[in-house]
Amino acid sequence: MANFEALAQFVSTNFRFPASSQWPSTHDELRLAGWLREQRRHQLRLAPERVTLLESLNNFEWRPHDDAWDRQLQRWIDFVNEHQREPMYAAPDIAETRIAAWAIRQRYLRRLRRLPKHRLDRLAETPSWHWL
Repeated sequence: MANFEALAQFVSTNFRFPASSQWPSTHDELRLAGWLREQRRHQLRLAPERVTLLESLNNFEWRPHDDAWDRQLQRWIDFVNEHQREPMYAAPDIAETRIAAWAIRQRYLRRLRRLPKHRLDRLAETPSWHWL
């Protein structure tokens, strides 16, 4: 319970979840990031009360990397639907540039054969997506 309370305090103070990739990280943040990673890894084995506690935290995600990828795909779809074209990397709008950079990265990972199959399938199912 102490770890959860420390996590809740960290989130309310920093407006984000602890991450081992943040720099600079404190020892406490690294410890909390490790604890949180283990909770996510063992989600199916956690007591229901612990699952409820974690899910009570604002913006908590069980799969933060997959959820972030899904949000980027949705940004891509929304942009194409609104503008009837793909985002351009050299656009003056930074949001458009970020979406374009994400798409470039997905294509690059595919060429390297490092794009996971579930993501490859999601992109293949997206009507506005093409591999170039």
